[in-house]
Amino acid sequence: MCYFCEVDAGAVNQAVQSIPKQPQVIVLNPRTVEEIFESICRIGEVCGATGESEQLVSSLRERTNTIRGKLASVTNFPRVFSLEGINPLVIGGHWIPELLQVAGGTQELYPPGCPAARIQWQEVQEYTPEKLYIDLCSSDLDRHMREISWLANQDGWYELPAVQSGEVYLIDHVYFSRPGPRVVQGLEILAQLTHPEIFSGYIPVNAVAKLEASQLAGSSPEQLPEFFRPFEVPYG
Repeated sequence: MCYFCEVDAGAVNQAVQSIPKQPQVIVLNPRTVEEIFESICRIGEVCGATGESEQLVSSLRERTNTIRGKLASVTNFPRVFSLEGINPLVIGGHWIPELLQVAGGTQELYPPGCPAARIQWQEVQEYTPEKLYIDLCSSDLDRHMREISWLANQDGWYELPAVQSGEVYLIDHVYFSRPGPRVVQGLEILAQLTHPEIFSGYIPVNAVAKLEASQLAGSSPEQLPEFFRPFEVPYG
C-alpha cells in the first residue's frame, strides 16, 4: 500500500525488540490479485489454519473465474478509468489496474502491480474514458460527494464520454483498500458496472452512486453532487 496506509516493517521489528518472547514477524506486500491469494494462504500457514485459508482462497478463485468465464465471449471492452484521489489526482495502483481489466474494461495506461501515482487532469481528458470510477482512498460516499465538484471545474469534464452518458460512478473505497478477501467483491462490483448486460446482483446497497447526466445541462460545478443517485441493488 502507499506510505500513508502501510505499517513500516522496520518500525514493527523495532517495537517488538523489548518483548521477552520474540514474535515471528510476517511481512506481506501483495501487489496483484494472485499475490493477495498467496498472502491469505501464508497467513493461514503461520496461524495453523492452512485448511481454512486454502478453502477461502479456493472460493475466491472460483468467484474470480466466474467473472472471467462470463466475459470470455465479450468483444466490447469499454475504456475505463479509476481515480483514488481528487486535487491532487491520484490513480490507484497495485491490484486496481488488474481488477479493471478482469472486470472487462480496457485499461492500457497502468500495468497490474504498478504503484499508485499522481497524474495530471489532461491524462484523463485525453484518455476519453467511457466509464469513470471514483473510489477515493479511505473514503465513503459522503466524502466523495464533498470533493466531486472539483472535477466539474476541469477543462473538458462535460465533454468526457463517461460524463455525457452518465457512466460516472462513486464507489466506497472499502471494497478496494486492503489486500484481502473483500477485493474480490470489489471485482464483482466493477464487473457489474462495466458490463451490466451480463452481471447483476453484485452491488451492495449504499456502495455505489451513479451520475444522472440528463440533469447536468445548465448546472454549475458546485451542483454536481446533486446529480448522483444511489445505485441501490440488493447484494446476493
